[in-house]
Parts: sequence; structure tokens; C-alpha cells
Amino acid sequence: MNPDKYCSFDCIYCEVDRRTPPREAKLDVDAMAAELHKTLTFVLAGKLHERPFYSALSEELFTLRHVALSGDGEPTLAPNFCPSR
Repeated sequence: MNPDKYCSFDCIYCEVDRRTPPREAKLDVDAMAAELHKTLTFVLAGKLHERPFYSALSEELFTLRHVALSGDGEPTLAPNFCPSR
């Protein structure tokens, strides 16, 4: 969610390579929302179990419980993600 890789933390477990330049400079909220909508529609329609990788999982694992948004940097620092900033 933070394509410029900016982060105010220095987490020891972070895998973001800050030595390479970012591919994007600004979060495309409309594209992200469209991708999220498409994915949620797919999951809520029960189509995830049709994918070979997921076909052997028990039905209880197909209940959508949470949605996590992440990326290469601290998501709360993305200036155009939160309209109140």
C-alpha cells in the first residue's frame, strides 16, 4: 500500500529492499479498490475452492474472516490512502 517503500519503522524482520528504487511513487486507490472488490466477489461466491491449490482444504477454511492490506512500507504512511490527511 505504500509503493514508495517509505517507512518510519526499522523492523528486524522486514524484507523490503530499500536499496532498489520503487516501481510506483503513488498508491492507486481506485485500482486497489477494484482489485479488492474483484477478489472479495470471487471468494464470497465460493469460487476459491475451485482453484486446484485450494481444492483439498476443508470447507471451514473458506469462511472470510479478515482482510489484510500490506505492501512495501508502512501502510498508514501512504498519504492518499486516508482522506483525512
